[in-house]
Order: sequence, then C-alpha cells, then structure tokens
Amino acid sequence: MSTDTQPRFSVKKAKKAPGAASTGMIAGAPSLPQVNLLPASVRAGRALQRVKVWLLLVLGVVLIVALLGYVASMLSVSSAQSELETVQAETLRLQQEQSTYSEVPQIKGQIANAELARTVGMGSEILWSDYLYAVLLQMPAGSQLTGFATTAMNPLEGPPVPADPLVGAGIASVAITHRSPTLPDTAAWIDMLNSIEGMHDAQVLTQTVGEEDGVVYYEVTSTVQLSVDALSGRFGPEGDSK
Repeated sequence: MSTDTQPRFSVKKAKKAPGAASTGMIAGAPSLPQVNLLPASVRAGRALQRVKVWLLLVLGVVLIVALLGYVASMLSVSSAQSELETVQAETLRLQQEQSTYSEVPQIKGQIANAELARTVGMGSEILWSDYLYAVLLQMPAGSQLTGFATTAMNPLEGPPVPADPLVGAGIASVAITHRSPTLPDTAAWIDMLNSIEGMHDAQVLTQTVGEEDGVVYYEVTSTVQLSVDALSGRFGPEGDSK
C-alpha cells in the first residue's frame, strides 16, 4: 500500500491589481507630498538662465529685423541711384541734341521777318483778273472793252485820292473804257459796276461818238472805286489760316 505524500490543497498567490505601484502604493491613493529641497540660489540661477535665453531670442529677432531693414534701404538707395544715373544720362543726351537745333530760333526769326515783309508788301494786293472778268460778264451786248487802267494803293503812300471830292476814297480805282454800237444806258452801267463786290462810287466821265471803217460807235469812259473788300487777303493772318 502506497502512501501519497503530495498535499491535497495548494495555495495560490494573490495577483497584483492593475496599476498598483511596485512600491506597494494602493491605486487611487493620493501621492505623497513633494518638497523642493534645492537651494534658493539654484532656483534663482535657473530662472536667470531662462531670462537670458528669452533675451537672446529677442535680441536675435531685433538683429534680424534690423538686418532686413538695412538690406531694404540699401536696395532702395541702389534703385534711386540707378534712376538718377538714367535721368542724368537722358538730360545729357537732350542737351547734346539741343545743341544741334541751336539755329532753329534764328531761322524762325528770319521766317517771321519774311512773313511780315510779305504782309506789308502784299497787304494791298487785289486780284485784278477777277474784277476784269466780272466787268466783262456785265458789259452790254455788243460792247467791246478797250481800256482797263488801275490805280492801286502804295503801302508807303496810302490810297489814291479821287479827283471828284464827292466820291468816297477807296484803296484803288479803275478807269474803264468800252465801245458800244448803240447809245449806252449810263445809269444801268453805273448800277452794274456798283453791284460788283468791292466796287463803289462808279462814275461816267466821258461819252464820245466815233467812227471806224464806216461803223459808228459810242465810247464811254468811267471810273469806279474799290473798297477794302477787294483785297485778296492771301498774305494776312486770315489768308494764312485758310
């Protein structure tokens, strides 16, 4: 008969609760109070060290900002200097170019003097061909123009003085002679001359009867004055603007 020496019962070890510290503290229990045993000088030194770090950071930021400002100012100065050099070069170029036109004012003065002389000399110009053509168009049928003598105003002497004091003075006068196969109507002839623009105070001076190759004719000599409306105005301010 054998004897069983193994124990019938076994004792199990209790498991540690989760989160329990190995020091034997119970989970959820308040921690033990801590006491900073460092000397005050050490704590002050550490605080001073942190202040120094912040000061270094602030100083670094200030230096960076100052450096950026300096670089920006240098770039601005460089740009301004470049613009100044460009403007100076352009000014020098314009001055050199201006010297090539130094004679222009003199030429303009000569042109102005020539225009003034032309205005004075030609200010009394009358286009006589236009008036000759107008007289020919208004002559009675069958008449023949035999004389067209003009007396124009001299710019240095003034307008001519008419022989008849009852006739208004003009800037010029025309003596017209024509032949007619019939007795001319002097009143109609005077009205016709006065109707031409620029002409006024027409007069019949003489009427004579003549014969040529057996043909009888009447010859009439008349005069007419011309007003300022007869001036061409081609060389005055108004004429130049046309």
